[in-house]
Amino acid sequence: MKKIIIFLSLFVFLSFLIMATSNRSSSSPLNDYAGQFTSDQKEILEEKLRSFKYKTDIPIKLITTSENDGKSTEELLNDNYDAFLSNKRFKGNGILILFDRDAQIHMIKAEGIIESIVTEEEILASNNYAFNAGLLFSGSVGTIEFLTKKATAYFEANPQLRPSPGLQDTDYLWALVLTVIVAGWGMGGSSLYSPAYQKNNTVSNDFGTYTLINKQEISD
Repeated sequence: MKKIIIFLSLFVFLSFLIMATSNRSSSSPLNDYAGQFTSDQKEILEEKLRSFKYKTDIPIKLITTSENDGKSTEELLNDNYDAFLSNKRFKGNGILILFDRDAQIHMIKAEGIIESIVTEEEILASNNYAFNAGLLFSGSVGTIEFLTKKATAYFEANPQLRPSPGLQDTDYLWALVLTVIVAGWGMGGSSLYSPAYQKNNTVSNDFGTYTLINKQEISD
């Protein structure tokens, strides 16, 4: 019976580990495929994107593309948006900002609760001048700050409408901890301090015979 418990516990442990890793990788808020940002700029943008998600519970992603394989910017936007919101925990709420390097066009797609806060046209217009001037980083920062200001003000006035955050990284961590505890129980506790181990765990040397009892070595 204990072997079954241990096996099931390890299976659950590995399952949660895979899910946590998958969610962490898929939740990266910035994919700069076109190499438009410096390392410092990426760090700033990722911080602002994560801050927006933390304050609003609305997923947001910024993607730059290149090598479009003949697809239009709108097709790229829709393809990336579908992939972005494929995770069920997002529940159809999300914002995708996409910059097509080949066409030099930026587009935004927003669905869910954000549509009650601000329109796609308003988002585009908020920093259109910066994008048109080729200032992709400034335009991206300005857009994220605009969205953050709008959304936080909306949820402060309507807290009951804030989306559910769904499963977070901490939820996976607690699940893993619980699994380890159950596995330990299934093993009957640590064998190192079990009575059977203590009874037979004796070591002899030139100074005498030693037995491990209550985590202490006591000479016979």
